[in-house]
Amino acid sequence: MEETGFEDKLDGARARDGSGDSTDGQTTKKDLADTGKEAAFVTGSESSPPGKTPLICCADGLDQDTFKICKELLRPFKKSLRKLHLPQHVPSEKKLKYMKESLTIIGERIDLFVQQYCRASEVKHWQKMLWRFVSLFSEMDAKQLQKLYKYIKNNQMDKFLVSKQES
Repeated sequence: MEETGFEDKLDGARARDGSGDSTDGQTTKKDLADTGKEAAFVTGSESSPPGKTPLICCADGLDQDTFKICKELLRPFKKSLRKLHLPQHVPSEKKLKYMKESLTIIGERIDLFVQQYCRASEVKHWQKMLWRFVSLFSEMDAKQLQKLYKYIKNNQMDKFLVSKQES
């Protein structure tokens, strides 16, 4: 019975993440157009195509195996990860909306993973590692992202807005 709930939640998250019904509330191709250039610029390889440029192979505090686990776990949520770092020309209201949607989707996935697959002693470790991985796609660090997700989850939008402005 629980597996069905897991699949339902996962399907719901995928539907929110990748539905192509309309462009209302979704990042348009124009919005994402500059993100590839920014990723290429960050890696110092402007000549290679944006889709082929690896963002990063590993990060501080993430060994290669942990990085691969995080990458595979969050692979279905690439669109949400990309929406965490939008180009400068995107209006701040839109950025805020995408940040909230993306953190909700990603945070729910992280919560679901640690709840179902981690022992009690491993929960904090994997939350930390997964949020550290997510922070690679944002200007904020892992603690800030986790804090923002907590505010969204507890429906404390006033704190979310204040915290977002501080970063």
